[in-house]
Amino acid sequence: MKRNKSVYLIIKEDLKTKIANQEYKTNEMIPTELELASFYNVSRTTIRKATDLLVFEGLLVRKPGSGTFIKSNAIISKSTNHYGFTQEMLLQKKKVKTVVSKFTIEEVSAKVAEIIGISVGQMVYYFERIRYVEKDALQFERTYMSVQKYPDINISYLEKGKYSYVEKIKKQTVDFCIHTISPISCPKEISEIFKIDEKSPILKIDNITYLTDGSVMDYTIQFNNPSKYQMKYIRRKEKL
Repeated sequence: MKRNKSVYLIIKEDLKTKIANQEYKTNEMIPTELELASFYNVSRTTIRKATDLLVFEGLLVRKPGSGTFIKSNAIISKSTNHYGFTQEMLLQKKKVKTVVSKFTIEEVSAKVAEIIGISVGQMVYYFERIRYVEKDALQFERTYMSVQKYPDINISYLEKGKYSYVEKIKKQTVDFCIHTISPISCPKEISEIFKIDEKSPILKIDNITYLTDGSVMDYTIQFNNPSKYQMKYIRRKEKL
């Protein structure tokens, strides 16, 4: 298969056609990433990007330890655009302060390795950031990024902004993000940061950021302060 930055979209549409034609039936496991990569003659990263989009569209579901399956009877809200935290604050003419409260290098877990597309045993940065507007903590993040891919990242870059570092310093282009949003009871550690009652309901957002070359920039778990910050999404109607 010809390699270019949009090849994952071709694979995604091909898989979507096979699902529509019931070549893969409801609740049936699709071929593994290795099998699909061999079939389409592309990397596992490209396959992961294509299947991530199908997960996002509600056609596939991943079951840890089992594989990826055709999903049935799922309703998933999809947004084509959203304002990022810094952009949203700038639109409101508010100044953002980012504090890196933890920054370490550790061996990647199997789960995170699969998400960001690296091998188990490689090293990743793990860091935590608190996003402030004035004196209020609006967002808390836990992030994983590949050390091999970003060997020169440091706290100064992270306080100025991940995207700024990736796009201006590394000359890479962010393509899109996939958010999986779940309501949870606020853990004690985060309740102390947000200054809210422990067990208060908050949103947990699992965010995977993709670059235009099909690789994953980072995996971030975000938590929003429900009394101070709400995410804004713009949804555009697409023609069927």
